Amino acid sequence: LSSREAKMKPAFHSGVVHAPNRVSTADGLVFPRVCSSSRSDMSGILRRAASASVGRRAALYRIERRAEAASDLVAAENAGDGAVEAESVENVVEDSSTEQAPSPFSAEGMGVKEFFERSVGEWKSQRSSHNLAWAQFEAVNSDISIESLALDHTDVTAICAQYETDAADAMVAIRMSWEGYSDWDEDEVMSGSTVLVVVEDEAGRGRLLRSEGYAETIPAVGSWRMQNDGVFVLDTFYDRAAAEERIWFATPDLRMRVSMIKTSAGSGVLTASFSSEIRKRPVPPAQPE
Repeated sequence: LSSREAKMKPAFHSGVVHAPNRVSTADGLVFPRVCSSSRSDMSGILRRAASASVGRRAALYRIERRAEAASDLVAAENAGDGAVEAESVENVVEDSSTEQAPSPFSAEGMGVKEFFERSVGEWKSQRSSHNLAWAQFEAVNSDISIESLALDHTDVTAICAQYETDAADAMVAIRMSWEGYSDWDEDEVMSGSTVLVVVEDEAGRGRLLRSEGYAETIPAVGSWRMQNDGVFVLDTFYDRAAAEERIWFATPDLRMRVSMIKTSAGSGVLTASFSSEIRKRPVPPAQPE
């Protein structure tokens, strides 16, 4: 062989193929020859590629690990550390194949207790409401605060006694307070507070006891059920109207709410609204100059 051909001929050693311009591992994956200083650039490129294709994210995550392993081999050679044992390379590849990229959030299978526990916090709400009877549209911005209450709290026991329900049957209780402004009258502040007590009568469904209702500001009892996809459905009947609400988590910090106000018989829809509620994060304290 000529000196040029000898340089281009791959050399097999310890399960890794070495060539002037590439590095390939024993499982056939080929990577450009890089030095340790460019490893972060390769990782950044692979991460951006992963975000462009959700379906291939896990596969690209494993490829990234293999790329880092190949870069380590090249760095070891450049440093004069000699050949790397094949067993160590295979262990890195095997370990990377068992690691998985973080799974996306899913509310599927969420129970009612987890639903209310996740709801605790401070929220910023934007609601778009359409009054079908009067063909009017309303936009409401609100701040919502949800706090957990102990089942032996005086407000919880009082509501249970009002509806002749044993407080020991309650699963979870919260206090929800809100303050908002409507584009109909920006000078008017809409505020209120209500205590909600969740009672599970059978698996996945039960009653919601409220000190103040949604459609009418009077005590109310609603019937709730949790769907398999994690949607909390609440039906409440009042003297003059009926309300249906569907609430679910799109992400841990984003709730969606669809509400309909119907006639008392439930045969016609008077108002339909959609709300997006974003969890508010505490603002970090200012750093001294």
